[in-house]
Amino acid sequence: MKLRSWLMLCALMVNASGSIHAVAGAPRVGKFVKYDTGDFVIVTSRSGSQAREIMQKLVRFRITLEKVLGKRAARSGIGTQIIVVSQSDWEKYLQPRKQIAGYFQRARFDNYMALNGDEGDYAIYVMFHEYTHFYLASQFAGEYPPWFNEGLAELMA
Repeated sequence: MKLRSWLMLCALMVNASGSIHAVAGAPRVGKFVKYDTGDFVIVTSRSGSQAREIMQKLVRFRITLEKVLGKRAARSGIGTQIIVVSQSDWEKYLQPRKQIAGYFQRARFDNYMALNGDEGDYAIYVMFHEYTHFYLASQFAGEYPPWFNEGLAELMA
């Protein structure tokens, strides 16, 4: 519960600053900056270049996933907030257990993805894996068995 509360607190702090697009200068709230692409919101204490790289990779990945499964993603109306933090913040507030570099948490009105930004390519791998689960759940609810869901997430990551 502590973990979910911290994630929501980060998102609320940044949302209180207003909606900022990635192309505009993003205000700092504490040490967190918010970038809004329209499809995803990235809240990070890391560099802007890393946030842009994550946004670009996730958009390209979603397009690839749509082509592989033959279905264009329909908007669900539920946003996805991606929180990227440093190793120290990850270990202090977000890491559920050792050897975890990121995870996806569904919530009633928003989805949250948390990543350790210091993990580099492994954090991107985790993001792709978790986003595949989200995509299958939101676009093909109940159509595929769990083994397919997990296998596709591993393959796509």
